[in-house]
Amino acid sequence: EQDLAEGGRFEYCRDWGGKLPGAVGRIAGLFHVARHKESSGNTSVCLEDMQAAVETGKALAEHALLAFDLMAVDPDISASQKVLKWIKRNQLKEFSHREVCQDHRSLFTKSKDAVEPLKILGEHGYIREKQAKSSRSTLYEVNLLIFEGD
Repeated sequence: EQDLAEGGRFEYCRDWGGKLPGAVGRIAGLFHVARHKESSGNTSVCLEDMQAAVETGKALAEHALLAFDLMAVDPDISASQKVLKWIKRNQLKEFSHREVCQDHRSLFTKSKDAVEPLKILGEHGYIREKQAKSSRSTLYEVNLLIFEGD
């Protein structure tokens, strides 16, 4: 879990890193089935298969980190894409900064974490700040053209 935290190895690819332990378990199961074709349902996964799966997982992690580095994944761009999908999925015409943070708690642990992704969406013409009369949270209007072609 510390590898998924801020400053950890998988900080910029938490989705991928969070799935790695499950993938290692499935790989161990596949190694087990390959080794014990005739009796795979009657025995536990042996230490050797589990160790091989862990080593495979380590190799996959190194390759994934290199691939993510090559793609230059920017967490703010990734977050803005997730917010855009949320807007489209919910057919939102307007929303507040507070709503974005509430519906994306795992993505934005602090309110300020949503500022840059929302700015990116604004710069690309997907949303714009709405003049609010007495709201404590910034309001945004959605460019309705984003729903065309869906």
